[in-house]
Amino acid sequence: MGEVLLQFTCPACEAILRVPARLLGAKGTCNKCGARIALIGNAAVTSPQRASLVVDEATDDTTEPATEKQLEYLRSLGAGPEHLKGLTRSRASAMIDAAKKRRLAAEPVTGKQLAYLKRLGADPELVGRVKTKAAASALIEDMHLHPTREQVDMLRELGATGAQIAGLKSKGHANALILKLRPPE
Repeated sequence: MGEVLLQFTCPACEAILRVPARLLGAKGTCNKCGARIALIGNAAVTSPQRASLVVDEATDDTTEPATEKQLEYLRSLGAGPEHLKGLTRSRASAMIDAAKKRRLAAEPVTGKQLAYLKRLGADPELVGRVKTKAAASALIEDMHLHPTREQVDMLRELGATGAQIAGLKSKGHANALILKLRPPE
């Protein structure tokens, strides 16, 4: 009798791979597309199981030198040679992230951000208090999150139907529905 074969689907190309059961838990490459996969599954399952995509096990960039592109960007931000000498990739990334954060905190909010917040259904009073790109970005990110328990409770109190509540995709949609259902003052 032959070796027991398990079936896995490649997460990259959807090819069905037949592999010996003894390789369960091993890492390898898809023989169709070359993607790095891990065969994590159950030996008792006879139908195809989805293999896991292995994130690039690249080198540890905490000791790798910064790339020329990183150094060029940091120079454009005004970093002097004394700050760039011996810089690692991870440290350069941290410096770039910090510089972007400072820039966003200093730049004024754009009309495009304000318009997007309004389209998301952000409270107009809250939008009026947004003064920087960083504050607008944080509010936009927050508006994309699922409705809060408080919003759902308020919608129930305002008489929203179950279908209306189930159809909510974000905090912004919930706020828009609250404004729509709230009686005029």
